[in-house]
Amino acid sequence: MEHDREAVRKRPGMYVGNTDNGDGVLQILWEVVGNAFDQYLQGLATSVQVRIEDNRVMVRDDGAGIAPFYEDGRPRLIPFITEIRDTATADGHFPHVHLVFGSSGLGLAPVSFLSKEFELQTVWGGTRYRVHCRDGHLQGDLIDEGPDTGRGTTVSFSPDPAIFGCISYPLDHVKERLGHLAAFYPDYQVRFQGEAIRRPRGLLELLDEGTEGLTPLGEPLSVAGEARGIRVFCVWQWYPGERPRDGSVLSFLNHAVTVAHGTHVSGFLDCLRRELGEAAETAGCDPAAFDPTQNVHAVIHAFMAEPRFGGPTRDHLKSPEVAEVMDHLVSARLKTLIAEKPTWFNRLLAGR
Repeated sequence: MEHDREAVRKRPGMYVGNTDNGDGVLQILWEVVGNAFDQYLQGLATSVQVRIEDNRVMVRDDGAGIAPFYEDGRPRLIPFITEIRDTATADGHFPHVHLVFGSSGLGLAPVSFLSKEFELQTVWGGTRYRVHCRDGHLQGDLIDEGPDTGRGTTVSFSPDPAIFGCISYPLDHVKERLGHLAAFYPDYQVRFQGEAIRRPRGLLELLDEGTEGLTPLGEPLSVAGEARGIRVFCVWQWYPGERPRDGSVLSFLNHAVTVAHGTHVSGFLDCLRRELGEAAETAGCDPAAFDPTQNVHAVIHAFMAEPRFGGPTRDHLKSPEVAEVMDHLVSARLKTLIAEKPTWFNRLLAGR
C-alpha cells in the first residue's frame, strides 16, 4: 500500500501527464467521471452530477454502488483506493470508458494518492459506507454510516498542491466535455454546477454549436453503422457563403476527443472528394474547381476495441479499417442523395 503511494507521488507524470499546466488535474477529474459514466453504459445508472468549488471536485452517480467486502469477508473497497491495479478495470469488465484520449485508465488509487483530501461514499445493500484519505494516506477504517435507501457513489477530492503546480479547472472546458457525453447519449442525465446539460438531438446539437450564424444547405446528413467490430456515427452539413471557407470537423474515438483526427476523419473527407468529384464531372463541371470539403462541418464518433495511434504524442488515429467503414457508409449515403435530390446537388455545385 505505502509502496504504491510513494511510487505514484514520486513520479506523478507517469500516471497523469503534466502536473504543472493543468492537464494532470483534468486527468484525475475525467478518471472519476469516467467511472460514473461507466455505470450508465452498463445499464446501472441514469445520471451523473459534477460540481467544482474552490478546486474541490465532487462526482456523484446513481449507480449500483461498490461492494465494501467480498463474499468471504475480505475487504474489497479499501484496496480500490489504496492499491495500484494491473488491469483496466477493478472488476475486470470490458470495455471500460476512458474520457482522455490515449489513456489506459488510472483507477481510483492514483486519484487518492495525488489528492490532499479524498473521500468516497457508496451505498451498498441498503447501507452507506464512507472512507477518507489525506495526502494519500488512509484515515481510519471503512465507516458504516448506517441505513440508506439511496443509490450510487460519490467521490470528492482536492488535488494536492504539493504535487500539482497548477490547480485550476477551466469550467467552460469541463462543461463542454460533459455536453459531449450528453450528446452521445441524450437520455443520460448530466448536471454540472447544479445545472442540467441536455442535448436531446444528439450529435446534431454539437453540429449546431459549431455553426452559429451560418445558413445551411438543406437538412443535415447522417450515417450510422457497424462493420468489422467498428461502429461509426457521423453528421455533417454544408454552409455555403459568399466565398469558400475551410470546413471543420469535431471528432471522437471511444468517447474521447481526437484533436489530431485520424483515419475516421480522413476516410470521411476522402469519400466526399471522390464521390462528389465524380458526380461533378458527370454533371459537366471541372472537378478540380470543386472542393466539397470546403464549407462542410461535421461531427464524427468512432468506436473500436484496439485502435492504433500515431503522431509525436500518439493522438492521431492510424487504424485504416476505420476509414474503410466510414467510406462505405458515406459513399452509399451520397449516392442515394445525389440520385434522389439532383436540385440539392446542383445548389452544392453552385455554392449556394
